[in-house]
Amino acid sequence: MTFAEHIAGLTRRHVHYTPLVREQLASIAVTLAGRAGPRLAGVLGLRVAKDTLLRLVRAVPEDPMGEIRVLGVDDFALRKGDSYATFLVGLGRRRPVDVLPRRDAEPLAAWLQAHPEWEFICQDRAGAYAEGARSGAPQAQQGADAWHLRQDDGSTLEDICRALRLDRSAVRRFARATSIDELLVKATNRSTTLDEYKPYLHHRWNQGCHSTAQLHQEIPALGFRWIMTDPGNLTGDHAADLKGIRTSCPELDAVTHQSANSPP
Repeated sequence: MTFAEHIAGLTRRHVHYTPLVREQLASIAVTLAGRAGPRLAGVLGLRVAKDTLLRLVRAVPEDPMGEIRVLGVDDFALRKGDSYATFLVGLGRRRPVDVLPRRDAEPLAAWLQAHPEWEFICQDRAGAYAEGARSGAPQAQQGADAWHLRQDDGSTLEDICRALRLDRSAVRRFARATSIDELLVKATNRSTTLDEYKPYLHHRWNQGCHSTAQLHQEIPALGFRWIMTDPGNLTGDHAADLKGIRTSCPELDAVTHQSANSPP
């Protein structure tokens, strides 16, 4: 249906939708557009074609960009494996800025020369983008985006883990430490079940007993128990602790049960 009369706030001449319906369709178009938009509109009782929604998207006025000093640069596929383009985003406002042909240095450099206001350029470490940023905006600082930094950091950590045969968490802890003191504090302040027996061990060591086997035989008499101790030889408190651990860890309880029933 096309309106023939103009009634302020209700209809406009030669259009199909009232201002209120047009506003609803514009909201749907901006959110979903394409094929999903007409499906949602149909559920709401509004029949509309996808091309109409796309026209509404193009007709929505853009908010003023304002001052943005950080530019994000990345590529996307127009046809995967065949043709690509460059997408520019104002990171301060998270707003798209422009789309450039190809993903080469020249288009980016030319665009930056025409827009010299950028102070920082965030890109994916691609050589072409770095070159384009240097030649087009020599005044701007360059950096990598967080996603690629995490990817590079993950690859480096994996390489270190394999080379040193260390656990990933240990390598990450060393990599993130700001000083050697931070690592030493964490290592020296870690509590263990051996802490209350250290004075005795230091005393025996100073007496000249440097045999770990001998010291290991002495401290159980003081109450120390290794986890390898036969559960039947544990005191009441230690037996209760072991029972609590087995209850909270079904896997450990299953292994303990299997070991107890295995032939010697």
